[in-house]
Amino acid sequence: MPEEVLKGMYPAALEMFFAARRRSAHSPHDGHGTTERVDEDADKMRASSAVILLLAAEHHPALSARKRLLLACPSDSSADDLHRELAYTRALLTATHCAKAGPLWYHRRWIIKQLTHLDMRCSDSAGDGVVAIPLTEKEYEVAIELIRTELSIASSACEIYPRNYHAWAHRVICLQALLGSSSSSTDHPPTVQTQLHGLLTTEHTSTQAWLSRHLKDHSAVHYVCWLSRAMNTLETTHVSKPTKEPTPEKRVSEGASVLAKTYTHAESLLTSYPTHETFWLYLRLARSVIATVSSGSVHSTASLRQSVSASQIDSRGTGNDAANDDMVEKIRSAHLTDEKVQRFSVRDEGFRSIFERSTVNSSANDEKRERSPIDAGVVRTIMAGPINEARGVVSNIRVWCV
Repeated sequence: MPEEVLKGMYPAALEMFFAARRRSAHSPHDGHGTTERVDEDADKMRASSAVILLLAAEHHPALSARKRLLLACPSDSSADDLHRELAYTRALLTATHCAKAGPLWYHRRWIIKQLTHLDMRCSDSAGDGVVAIPLTEKEYEVAIELIRTELSIASSACEIYPRNYHAWAHRVICLQALLGSSSSSTDHPPTVQTQLHGLLTTEHTSTQAWLSRHLKDHSAVHYVCWLSRAMNTLETTHVSKPTKEPTPEKRVSEGASVLAKTYTHAESLLTSYPTHETFWLYLRLARSVIATVSSGSVHSTASLRQSVSASQIDSRGTGNDAANDDMVEKIRSAHLTDEKVQRFSVRDEGFRSIFERSTVNSSANDEKRERSPIDAGVVRTIMAGPINEARGVVSNIRVWCV
């Protein structure tokens, strides 16, 4: 529909919507309303709100009215109406100005909750959703398919509107709901757990590929690191019970491999694009997740050392000399200025050792050549924070909190 036509319809749609809403609010109580009039007002609210949302996707009264209309549907047709509402909002999300509308994403989560009873509230921890209603095997399989569709829609929305915070948040909250329901239902067969693991793995792989094409999407960085932690949690605590119980070392090793892949991917992107702040953040968060996980298990440190190629991270999250020296040369080749180093504000122990060694190695030749692009005083000031501060970054990953 041409935008000019839509803008011409918008005032009339607003007038119709609010008039019908006022009548519907009084009809059940004044004794003069009839069933036909109530149905007519409901149809007018449904039609006018559809026009309103085409131009103003964040129109809260219109979205609230549509929720009330869905709740008022007869039980035998409510599921069909909910699916039609999902189809309508999916069409809206193909428009650029709608793809970034937070209330519209919340509206979809509300519909999914009505269909699946998943708890779609936001949680701060990976995989630690608020208490969810246990689902049967069939209900959980339906929920997985719905969430798979939501992830696909959100991925398209991220293409339509760059750095789409609300779409990334939607993906995390949907997966949190699945993980929360999985942890509350202990009798799920291995096939269900396999589907969930496959869904997380696909998301992790596709988002890493996304980062290689979208170099400034900070939300994607947070999402990948959250996925890594969630997959590690699933591997170590939410695994199904096979005939032979795996040892704690094997569980941690499987989870650690995911963390190691994330760290290696972050390092490779930073090596390729050393001037992009996004990938400094990526490597910092990847190190922080590893440090947090390794501090929570007696088996984690050894597993992480074996998983990360060339033992790039030790028990404190710091790199070995060979790996760090290689990173120093790659960073130096980018000619980072003091201003860029200050802006990146990397604070963990691994980077402290990298930059301090870089400046010490170059100090002997300062009189013979131009000063190093990385100033020692600036670096030591930036790297003054303890590793606990770096670990705290994980708890502040709130990109998905709506």
